[in-house]
Amino acid sequence: MNFDALSQRAAGATGMFLRKHGPVILTGAGIAGFAATTYLVGKAVLRAQEPLEARRKRIREVSNVEVTDSYTEKDRVRAIGRVWIIESAKIVRVFGPPIITGGVSVLCIISAHGLMRRQQASLVAAYMALDKGFRAYRARVEEAYGTEKELELYRGVRVRRIENDGEDIVACEIDPDDFIPSIYGKFFDESNPNWTKTPEWNLQFVRGQQNYANDRLQGVGYVFLNEVYEWLGLPRTQAGQTVGWRKKGNGDGYVDFGIYDIGDENSRAFVNGLEATCFLDFNVDGPISI
Repeated sequence: MNFDALSQRAAGATGMFLRKHGPVILTGAGIAGFAATTYLVGKAVLRAQEPLEARRKRIREVSNVEVTDSYTEKDRVRAIGRVWIIESAKIVRVFGPPIITGGVSVLCIISAHGLMRRQQASLVAAYMALDKGFRAYRARVEEAYGTEKELELYRGVRVRRIENDGEDIVACEIDPDDFIPSIYGKFFDESNPNWTKTPEWNLQFVRGQQNYANDRLQGVGYVFLNEVYEWLGLPRTQAGQTVGWRKKGNGDGYVDFGIYDIGDENSRAFVNGLEATCFLDFNVDGPISI
């Protein structure tokens, strides 16, 4: 049995486990440390009563010593200072364990925060590379087949021909079982607190939020997708905290919810007041930073 190989594998597995679960472990240790600190402080306060009383007693004794030619007032002040330092050191030793425990707890919390920031930076970097590759792939498909065909492939639109009074009509439909929406897209439907049964009101509301997002982009310089989700009454997401729009970013330079996509039958019905529900496809620039 190769013990060196076993120890290396064990060390590697341990390191991987700590890198993956380190923030959780350190945060838990920090919380437990604060609880232990509270308990130890309570015990130390009780234990410190005796040295506190001893210090007061010793200071009284030294203060009551008469001043003579050989023992001046200056000597008494020095003696009181020495008593204060010696007796205070005993009190500090009583509070030593909770101080150390509290310091270690703070260190654990700070270290956990640092690990989480590094993990988040790694995830953002990986996501940016993936997003860049996906956008490049869509651009190549668009160049080869055209914008309309690329959108059909991206959204899973199926084109079929039907006969109506002897006339051949091209119909577009989306199979719900084969529908692959944008990873940022959301349905604005009856599950939303701002949705109503009146299509015109829903259109005005969604368009108003889109206009507000563009005003905010021009005024502030950036908008996160989670902010748009919140304005629309949609739940926030982890991705929405990273991606968004920048005024001078690498995207379109404006916020678009995709409600005026003429190639989308559902969007046309929503804009024309025939449908109260729509699918919002946000044209985010990608990961942004402020």
